[in-house]
Amino acid sequence: MKLCKLHRDKDKDVMFVGELRGKVSSNTDGSTRWTEIRIFKTQLGNWITSIVGRTLHEDEHDRRKVVLCGSDDDALVDALRGESGDLGWLAKKALDEVDVDYTEFVL
Repeated sequence: MKLCKLHRDKDKDVMFVGELRGKVSSNTDGSTRWTEIRIFKTQLGNWITSIVGRTLHEDEHDRRKVVLCGSDDDALVDALRGESGDLGWLAKKALDEVDVDYTEFVL
């Protein structure tokens, strides 16, 4: 475990003791915009997600979002949902990295 600091737009930065558990990116060769997701676990067992929208365009800047999720896996899944409530392929890839199940069980 180490001291981590995450930057976020329009709010205070977040500092905690924890470890990086998973990291995924949508970046491909030639991309000028992409998303990076990093998932951390704090020393007390809470999930923290960092979602960064990267850009190479000179007239744009990276977008940074940090979500404090608590220790519940379902809260982590919800934190990775898009604005429309969907769970996209990159979010699923990130959840797979940290072995969090996002399957909905139906009777």
